[in-house]
Amino acid sequence: MKRGRNSLFYIMFIVIVCLLWGVGNPVIKIGLGSLDVFYALGLRYVIAIVIFFAVFKKDLVKKLKRADRKPLAAVSFMTAAEFITGNLAIMLSSATVAGFLMCISIIFTPFLSGLMLKTRMDRRIFPVVILCVIGLYLLCCGTGSFSFGWGEVLALCCSLTTAISLIMSSKFLETHDAVTLSTGQCVATAAVSFVLAGVRGKIINPMAINATGWYCVIYLALGCTVLAYMLQNEAIGKLSPVYASVTFCLEPIFTALAAGILLKEKLLPLGTLGAVMIVIAIVITSVIISLDGMKKKA
Repeated sequence: MKRGRNSLFYIMFIVIVCLLWGVGNPVIKIGLGSLDVFYALGLRYVIAIVIFFAVFKKDLVKKLKRADRKPLAAVSFMTAAEFITGNLAIMLSSATVAGFLMCISIIFTPFLSGLMLKTRMDRRIFPVVILCVIGLYLLCCGTGSFSFGWGEVLALCCSLTTAISLIMSSKFLETHDAVTLSTGQCVATAAVSFVLAGVRGKIINPMAINATGWYCVIYLALGCTVLAYMLQNEAIGKLSPVYASVTFCLEPIFTALAAGILLKEKLLPLGTLGAVMIVIAIVITSVIISLDGMKKKA
């Protein structure tokens, strides 16, 4: 793990990201009735790009010019693949099954991290991973409904690209800052999203978008992209991608809570049990990080 005095502080960054994304999932359901999902993604990332350049201005241009372009492009397009496969999975599968499969990046991350970063796998994380997987299953698939088709395949692809993206981001952030990476990710995802929307013939006049659609896109741009990307990349720069991936398991919990408020969906008893198991796994991870920090100080 990358050592730091404020490891738990950066875990809280990821918790906030999970909250933002968790609320964003039902918001997408509410607000995208008049929009193609890929066109909405494109608009979301274009707005985020404009905000990044408006806030950081010339300094951002200089950072992008000095950035190592091949690694930046690689991690940015991997992020685009993560979001595209995830959205396609939700379109082709049930949200609960897709949600579970997209979150099992925690299975891939420890192994891929060891291979890609040449780091020794922390065996203490494996019981936490198992606990998270069981908790996610109960949370997302506790109804007993489970099938396997193209939607599920794409959800697994999303999970795999999420793990790779976390690891590549961790490596890139050793020499670059979060703003540079966040901007590159937005540019790549916007480009891919608009291409897919164009292929589907779903690009429309922005003036034709209703107020609900715009509220959705603006929330996704400000909360789920600008703020979430900055917090996520700041945290990944300080934490192991393995521990980060475990904390990201909080997202389906926030999704379930937000869906209960916004969509009047109820969390079943098995789902509640799964949520409790995930929280326990996060607490265990936090304790491990705290102990590592104490050993370092000693």
